[in-house]
Amino acid sequence: MSGSSLPKWFVLLRRALARFHIRVAGAVSRQDCLIVQLEHREQELTVNICHAALNRPYYLRTGRFHITYRGSDPPGPAGEKVLARLAGILTRMEHGLPRMLRLQEAFGAPADRDPDLPFFCTVETSLPDTGEPMAEAMIRLTARCNQNCPFCSGERVHREPGLDEIAGCLADLSGRFGHLMATVTGGEPTLSPVFGDCVAMLAGMDTVNRLQIQTNGVAFSDQARLAGLPPTAKLHFFISLHATQETVYDRCTGTRGQFGRAMQGITNIAAAGHQIILNCVVSTLNIDHIPDYTRALPQMPPHALPLTLHFSALICPERNPAARDYLVRYPSLTRRLEKAVVRAGQAGIRVSPLQSSTHAAIPPCFVAQALRNYGGKAFDMAGVRIGREGDDTQAWAKSEACGRCRYDRRCMGVPGAYARRFGLDELNPVRDILAQKAP
Repeated sequence: MSGSSLPKWFVLLRRALARFHIRVAGAVSRQDCLIVQLEHREQELTVNICHAALNRPYYLRTGRFHITYRGSDPPGPAGEKVLARLAGILTRMEHGLPRMLRLQEAFGAPADRDPDLPFFCTVETSLPDTGEPMAEAMIRLTARCNQNCPFCSGERVHREPGLDEIAGCLADLSGRFGHLMATVTGGEPTLSPVFGDCVAMLAGMDTVNRLQIQTNGVAFSDQARLAGLPPTAKLHFFISLHATQETVYDRCTGTRGQFGRAMQGITNIAAAGHQIILNCVVSTLNIDHIPDYTRALPQMPPHALPLTLHFSALICPERNPAARDYLVRYPSLTRRLEKAVVRAGQAGIRVSPLQSSTHAAIPPCFVAQALRNYGGKAFDMAGVRIGREGDDTQAWAKSEACGRCRYDRRCMGVPGAYARRFGLDELNPVRDILAQKAP
């Protein structure tokens, strides 16, 4: 939703909250209530604001509105202060507010999250060529991490979920989707005390067809961490490895001394017979290293091959505004990556299609025609908030010309931070007759 189309009452509410350093990260209308995601220093809180006439349970109330917070734990002292401040502002403003606080379109973050999902889970759905919907459930065990990547897109978690909560969430999702892939992530998920038990539980669920651990691999330099994992063919690893040279790795991860442990972890995982996808997030920190990266992979220990290489572009979430400083313009990015794909193929290394991610994909108009490939599936973008030209309030942006592109319904465009920094003139609709149709 563009700033000009926001209702005046919502603009005034955001301004009033901003005076107390409370940021409205997003808002969406659901069932006659307004769901608002608030951020104050390190505190994140999602609240419901409903008219009192709806007679719903509430935590605080004003003369006309009931306020509740979303989550099973108490909001804590900091959260209570945010809720009290919100109630005070609503009390002062409510004479000028409409009876029902409705937005015609979602604003910001909450639209990307299913309101029925718990705080630790997000779901991405896609329609493979088989025609049967598939869902990937991202289970965030923790926000803690043993690395400090400056471009990190990881979500914050109010608290760390328990096994019962995770089991309940997966049981609900299993009833909604025919095929379910569960990804255990973080932060760094191995730092969670329930990591091992969670993986074992998910591996034992018949409704989970595929189980993925998203990790930097450092913890698995200790073979004991691998020994406790279930021996199942459905388990594979998505390992972040942003460089194959220690100095570049240190820059990308904000660490020192972890490179050798990460490489040993990858070696141990491969030796145990698990499938591996190496994920390289490309930024200004490692773009010049990409040729060396692909040359180094074949030199890894023989049992670490075959593996799949996956390149990701930066996502630049609003919660990490510094990430935009590490963006590489897509024309330069794709020139480097297209050469890397060819080199990797010559070395016998599989490379995931550059459009196979959802949020970290590269728009197809930047990619050579022969490499445009969505991996045989179409992602459901119904909940993605995309701003067209002139709308810089959304997480993603497209030019007006994108509406004429044959990939418009599959492509999110560019991150909003990319559009604000580089503009949208580089986007060029794909209309060539020979382009792959729904690859």
